[in-house]
Amino acid sequence: MTDQTDNRVLWESFDYPCNVLLPGMKLGYNLTSGRNWTLTSWLSDDIAASGAFTLSWEATSSESKELVMRRRSELYWTSGRLDNQTFEFMVMLNAPFSEYSYRLSDVYSDEVKYFSFNAVDGNTPMWTLTPDGRIVDGDSSLIFTPFLEFCYGYQSNDGCVADSDLPVCRSQNDKFEMKIGDFEPAQIAITYDDNSSLSLSDCMERCWNSCDCVGFLSNSNGTGCIMWTGKNEFKVDEGGAAVRKYVLVSQDSSNGRKDSGYMSPEYAMEGNFSIKSDVFSFGVLLLEIVSGRRNTSFYDLDRPVNLIGYAWELWKEGNALKLQDPALGDSCVANQLLRTIHVGLLCVQESATDRPTMSEVISMLSHDTMPLPAPKQPAFFTGRKEPESTSKEGESNEISVNFVSITETGKQDRIDVLVSFYWKRIVDARPIFLTAYRLKENA
Repeated sequence: MTDQTDNRVLWESFDYPCNVLLPGMKLGYNLTSGRNWTLTSWLSDDIAASGAFTLSWEATSSESKELVMRRRSELYWTSGRLDNQTFEFMVMLNAPFSEYSYRLSDVYSDEVKYFSFNAVDGNTPMWTLTPDGRIVDGDSSLIFTPFLEFCYGYQSNDGCVADSDLPVCRSQNDKFEMKIGDFEPAQIAITYDDNSSLSLSDCMERCWNSCDCVGFLSNSNGTGCIMWTGKNEFKVDEGGAAVRKYVLVSQDSSNGRKDSGYMSPEYAMEGNFSIKSDVFSFGVLLLEIVSGRRNTSFYDLDRPVNLIGYAWELWKEGNALKLQDPALGDSCVANQLLRTIHVGLLCVQESATDRPTMSEVISMLSHDTMPLPAPKQPAFFTGRKEPESTSKEGESNEISVNFVSITETGKQDRIDVLVSFYWKRIVDARPIFLTAYRLKENA
């Protein structure tokens, strides 16, 4: 808005950002005018009132500049330093397969300190600060922040920061996962709080700090809290009819490792780790994404297989589409789902030499017309013993895409990043593109 008499600018929308950052907008502050440019999330996806999260630019020196997210004014997450057109903890930003490329810039002077971006090739993407505290490319739904769902108040290597001591009943192996099913009614109590100022993250914090809380959810409009307290005996609903809810789980395992469900056989049994071990882990991840189930979630069911074995049985029977997560409904394209399952099974083959390289996986998922070899029996298959297929029909060895391996260190965090990205892609029934290239820098 301008004063037509002297062309003075009276008001400019870019000086009053809400939850969206557009090309040319600023995050930071003007020391002379006192102007502060900060994003504020919505309360929920449907309610545009101010929510729990803010995103600001903090530059304490010319060498220390980063994005900072706060939840209810408490430090929650930081991006890490801006370096080489990306941030330390925003691994998907400017990745080779991102839909948009960004030109990041910042100004550091005695008067102003701010961050801004412009899009390459004339595109006009936007960053959105979501009600659950993530930074999302508003058009492609690519999640830039690496934590899968929540930060839990302790330091991690994905940008989450420590704000207080852990509750005495929680450990860094505990977290909340979205599951479909119900708790045992006789051993659980449900409480409701319809306070419309509460967001999903408020529910998570309440449950995290309450030692008898084992699950939570917000109401259908994203406000208020529903909490489950009691013994954590949860039964997964295979049919997908039950309400999705966040359930407290522990990543502890009998051998002390957090990612045993993703371990390749040669690493679990012999301690041998290679890039083909990464491929196995990624294959398990693909099968988990399309099914909405964890690899180990089938042990409690009346069948002698884990998720890998179940997928293999369905594949051999010609019923691979039955693996689809019921929550996807009609939004998933059948040929994309089948190709993803096919590639997942190629990745989890028992022999490491039979598995594709990650460069081949990238090409397989990126090019729908690329022929795929028949998968052989997977590792850790505990169902019916069936003869292996040795078909090599259509196999291509002419792959030239360079692969940078995901190292063992920080592997679980990289898996969480990929879950966050690919789950959204499949729900939207969009083609799957891998972003392994950037993971090496953050491993």
